[in-house]
Amino acid sequence: MKTIFPPKVDPPRVDNFPPCGGSPVGRQFPISKSKAVVAALTLALLVLVMPVFIFAATGFCEIAEGVSVPCPLGEDNVGPSSSRTAGDLISNIIYIALMIVGSVSVLFLIIGGFRYVTASGNEEQSEAAKKTLTHAIIGLVIVILSFVIVRVISNALILGTPL
Repeated sequence: MKTIFPPKVDPPRVDNFPPCGGSPVGRQFPISKSKAVVAALTLALLVLVMPVFIFAATGFCEIAEGVSVPCPLGEDNVGPSSSRTAGDLISNIIYIALMIVGSVSVLFLIIGGFRYVTASGNEEQSEAAKKTLTHAIIGLVIVILSFVIVRVISNALILGTPL
């Protein structure tokens, strides 16, 4: 009688699976660096452009007789150019600068989170992403505290009120 042995099967490769029972999905479908950069830049552009749509024109301002233009800040014209005093102008410029720095900090939060998610188990990349996240959070806290400090100082100097 002839015995039939099962076909020879190679044992599963150990390097395809991460330790501790994790999922090998990140290694099966890696995302390329160029796609990651494009996705991060697209998301950052969306975050930076969204305020334009949120603060869309609410009315029209008449700049000359019969000439009206959209007023993004309403008909009260409460922008940096409507400052009555030099102190108002300086505080408005500081607020705009703090908004830009805050936006950059949020952008770095997004980039750091994206880098952390796409690190796919690489310790060096995940540590760099954690540092980026930590520094972005520190920057965001500094910007928020700067808003408070500028508000208190400007109210004390310009309006004469303590808060």
